[in-house]
Formats: sequence, structure tokens, C-alpha cells
Amino acid sequence: MELATKCFYDILFEGIQKFLPRKIIEIDKYPKWYSPDLKKLINLKNKLYKRYKSSKCEDDYKQYAAVRKETNFLIDLCFLCYISSVVLTIPTNIKHVWSFINSLRKEKGISNTMLYENRSLDSPEDIANGFSKYFQSCYKTYHSEPSYSLTTASNLLLSNHSFTVDEIEKKILALDSNKNSGPDMIPPLLLKDCCYSLSTPLCELSFNTCCFPEVWKNFKLFPIYKAGDKCDIKNYRGISLLSSIPKLMESIITDELFETTKHLIAEEQHGFFRGRSTTTNLAVFCDFLSNNIEAGHQVDAIYTDISKAFDS
Repeated sequence: MELATKCFYDILFEGIQKFLPRKIIEIDKYPKWYSPDLKKLINLKNKLYKRYKSSKCEDDYKQYAAVRKETNFLIDLCFLCYISSVVLTIPTNIKHVWSFINSLRKEKGISNTMLYENRSLDSPEDIANGFSKYFQSCYKTYHSEPSYSLTTASNLLLSNHSFTVDEIEKKILALDSNKNSGPDMIPPLLLKDCCYSLSTPLCELSFNTCCFPEVWKNFKLFPIYKAGDKCDIKNYRGISLLSSIPKLMESIITDELFETTKHLIAEEQHGFFRGRSTTTNLAVFCDFLSNNIEAGHQVDAIYTDISKAFDS
């Protein structure tokens, strides 16, 4: 399986090197809402300012001041127009709205100095190691397998599952083309465009050999701020970015597991259950609550918050 995976990636990367065109994308130094006319005006303003600094002439200053005033007016106008366009996208593209909001925040990224276990971490390597140690400490190490029993689990077998081409193609086409590539550097857009050529047979081989390739286990870990002091590493939780191909296989197996085990899960379970959520949980609870209040019955509710539920 490891050899087959290596051959797969070698051939895929060889094709990328030979046939995919390359383009250098220039990063615009101006904000998104700057129009082409505004950019030209800013360049003109800068040229006039340099001319005035060199000549110290009053006429040059008046010309510069007039263009500066016009530039400031156009900046405000472009910003208002951009905000209006962003507001109009709220019903259809909420991610675009949050991207704009995040771009306005003054604090971006991780601080140059972080704290962990009463130690100040200054270098990027020390900060990365600090996050690594903290995220690792959130997980418990079991010296033996946890004991549990399911009396009705004797017939829960997935050994007869077969990864069909149609099934894999459907999963590939459902990928979000705008997502970044994972550690294997294969973007979802490439998989979607080549899905009919890449839909066989690695997943089937991995399942039949009970081997999950090492390259599929790699992931990028990003610290996401939760609450509290932003310089304290303990106030972050880790979000992992997986490669698209192992996510495809996990998604197929998850579908099979869900269909096989959903009858064992209590009707009251709403979290981590397909088609249910905190919204459906609240709707059921409110219905139960209102019915009992109308009937004159007492209702006691207990709420619990599990510490680091997603981290551990």
C-alpha cells in the first residue's frame, strides 16, 4: 500500500510538472476596495509630493494639496461602495463578509512573544514547540484499550464494503474548489478536474489491506484563538488541515459506519449526528418545555460544559 501510494503521487506530481501552467500572482499592496482610478490618483499624489519636497515651491504644494484632498474623498467613497457590495452578499456569501471583517481587525496572526507554563517564547521555533507541547497535553494516553460493550454489535461488519468508482467520483465532485491543499499539496480543484482518472483504485486497496498510508496521516495544525489573553498558548485550540484524498476515504467510511450504527444511537442524541444539531436539540427541548408548562408540570434542566470537548 505504501509503495502504491508513492507511485500514485510520483505520477501525479510528474503530470503537474509537465502539463500545468504556472503563473506568478502579484499581491496587491492596496486594500480590496481601492478602485483603479483611486490607485492612479494615489500614484499621482505621491509624485507631486516628491516634486514639492524637492522644489519647496508653493505652486507645487497647492497642486499636491488639491490632489490629496481629491484622493481622500475618493478613498471614503470607494470604501462606502465596497461596504454596500459586501452587505448585499450576506444572504449568499457570508464567508466574504467575515473575510472583510477580519481584514479590518488590527491584531492579525500570532504574537511575536507567547507565554506557556510561565515561560516567555520569542523565537518562531520556540512558539511552534510550545503549541505542539500544549496540544499534545490535551490528549490522554491510554495504556490499554477502553472497555465498553455493545450487546447488539455482533453484526456490525464493514469487511464487505466496496469502494465503487461512482461513489468516489461523487465524493470528489462534492469537494470545495476554494479550499487550500493539505500537506500532500494536491488542491481539491485538481482532483475535481481529473476525478474520472483518479477515482480508482487506492481507497479500495487501502481498505482491503487494512493499511492507511503514512502520507495520509500528515496534517497541518493551526492554532485558533478561543478567549482570554491572546499571548497565552493555553487560550488556543488546534485545527488540523488534512489532505483531500484521505478525507475522501474517511468520508466514505463514515457514511458506511453511520448507516450501520445509526439504529444504535439514542433518539435524544443531537450532537455529531447527521441531520441533527444544537438547533434541533433546542427545538425539541422548547417543545417539551412549553408542553409541560401548559400542563402545570415542573421542569428541571441541568446544563454541563465539557472542558476541551473538541480538543481531547
